[in-house]
This record gives sequence, C-alpha cells and structure tokens, in this order.
Amino acid sequence: MTPEQKKRLVQLLGMLGSSHDGEVLNAAKMAQRHLGSMTMTWEEVLGGQGGEGGGGNGYSERDVEAAYQAGHASGYGKGYAEGKADAVMNGGGMRAFQSWRGVAEELLSQHGGLLTEWEIGFFENYVEKRWSVPTPKQRAVFEKVADKCGVSLPP
Repeated sequence: MTPEQKKRLVQLLGMLGSSHDGEVLNAAKMAQRHLGSMTMTWEEVLGGQGGEGGGGNGYSERDVEAAYQAGHASGYGKGYAEGKADAVMNGGGMRAFQSWRGVAEELLSQHGGLLTEWEIGFFENYVEKRWSVPTPKQRAVFEKVADKCGVSLPP
C-alpha cells in the first residue's frame, strides 16, 4: 500500500466517528471499496502484509493519528453543520425523520397526493418490512420521489 493509499484509508476510517449513521455507513463502504481497488484484504492491512511497501510505509504513529483525527473531524464537522442547517430550516426543531423509513412515512402521510399508486405501495411495503437502508434500486426510487415532492433524504 502506498503512503497516499494508506492516508486515504485512515481518513475514511476516521469518518466512522461521525454522529450520523448514514455518514458512518458511507465511510465504511468507501473504505471497503478503497481496499478492493488496492486488491487487499482487511487481514493484510491489519497484519501489515501485501500491497506496495508492505508494513513499512514511512508514516509514524503520529502521522497516522493525525490523519485519523482529520478524517474524524471532517465527518463530525460536516454532520454537525448539516444538522444545524436542518434545524434552522425546520423552525429550530429536529428533523421530522431520522431514517429512510421515516422518509417513507413522511412521503406517505404528507405527500400522498403526489404519489402514484405504485409509489404508495412501494413506500407502504418499505415501512411494513422495517428496512433500514435502501438498496441502490430502492434509493433511486426514493431520490426520484423525494425530488418530485421536495423532501430531503438522509445521507
């Protein structure tokens, strides 16, 4: 693993400290994709094996900690700023929903008149099955309908 690849991985792992579950999940997925692009496994990374340069990459423990903290601060800061902006947009209160199921419930209750019969069935099914994170195809439906209804989506 090159020093640049390791720095990026450490930054992504630092974002796992975000207070927003969606950002944490996204950072974990990005870290996994980054690892896959290097054709490495977590076992190799944690054991210091594989990749260019193996375990001796020239980074000190202080460098690694600084990169981790920078990634964590970035993820936390972004989540905090977005949460604060949402509170201002919603009259100072918390968002009406915190999850994808909450979005589906809001679309059904507040925007049902704009939804097609198929979309209503889709969101009713999503809520009924208590899914937490949509698949890419489900997310595409969420994005299309949210855009049509002017609703914000979780990260």
